[in-house]
Amino acid sequence: MKDLPKISIITPSYQQADFLEETIKSVLDQGYPDLEYIIIDGGSTDGSVDIIKKYEEHLHYWVSEKDNGQSDAINKGLEQSSGKVFNWLNSDDRLAQGALNRVGEAFAADPDLVCFGGQIHHFDEKGSKLFNMLNDPSDLEQMYCDPVINQMATFYNADVARSCGVNSSLHYAMDLYLWLNVLFEHGTAKMKFVHEHLADFRLHKDQKTEAGSSLFVSDTANILAGMAIDVQEEELAEILLIGHEMNDNYKNSIQVFSEHKKILFKMIVHFMLKWHHKIYTAEELQMMKAFVQWVESKGISIPEMHTQRFENVKEASKASNWLTFRLKRKMKHLGS
Repeated sequence: MKDLPKISIITPSYQQADFLEETIKSVLDQGYPDLEYIIIDGGSTDGSVDIIKKYEEHLHYWVSEKDNGQSDAINKGLEQSSGKVFNWLNSDDRLAQGALNRVGEAFAADPDLVCFGGQIHHFDEKGSKLFNMLNDPSDLEQMYCDPVINQMATFYNADVARSCGVNSSLHYAMDLYLWLNVLFEHGTAKMKFVHEHLADFRLHKDQKTEAGSSLFVSDTANILAGMAIDVQEEELAEILLIGHEMNDNYKNSIQVFSEHKKILFKMIVHFMLKWHHKIYTAEELQMMKAFVQWVESKGISIPEMHTQRFENVKEASKASNWLTFRLKRKMKHLGS
């Protein structure tokens, strides 16, 4: 067996004293022989610093200072890292026992691996349950359009991650951005995913995922709009941003070219019909009316899984304005 590679784990944290020690122990208790563990705290005042100091002799680097959010903290950690393999572990999640040895063995067996991932469990105070979804590198459409990133169980070649970077203007979809950046630059040939438990995702009421799903969707819309602009589809970018919060600080660096239009169109169709097949605001109605017109003008084929959703959106988009749409919806409800 080849020597196991150095693994750099970064934990970005802010005001997570309730969970932080469990996260730290899940990393240090791995007993991995070449671990580089880095904690970037955003200036917590809840006792987090005392917890970090308790373990500082086992840390490669740590700091507690004001930052610009999770992505900024991850990038700070990357600057301090020197490992061959990289991932970040949020301060309310944890690694499964033996996870790093499994990851190290995979990268040692194939040093050209770009990405290696496994399964996660969702857990809370009541217990844990397997999240039984995983990427399939042989299914290109799934990998691009509907990836199962399982961030805390997805490990990257560190040089690739440093090259692609974590976009600091994104606060909710930074893992998707890194995923797409790696995917478009390196493809799927050197990605491997295994049905093995590598990490645990904590469910709790204060987590960003729980509180910010609409912001995750807006982040994703900005990513896709930036890619559309880079392939000279400005109209499509404008449609995407009608119903989402525009991020003026976002700059796309995902390498997309005209030959990627077909898969990009599929990604955008999947995104729109996954998140907006039900319309809740006047802006969403305007966006989906424009989306339907774009689909039909381009002759885009709708995947079978989304056919009914598209027909529903198409029917809804016939409403001349928001008031008419609401009246039609109300009458339909009353008649059901």
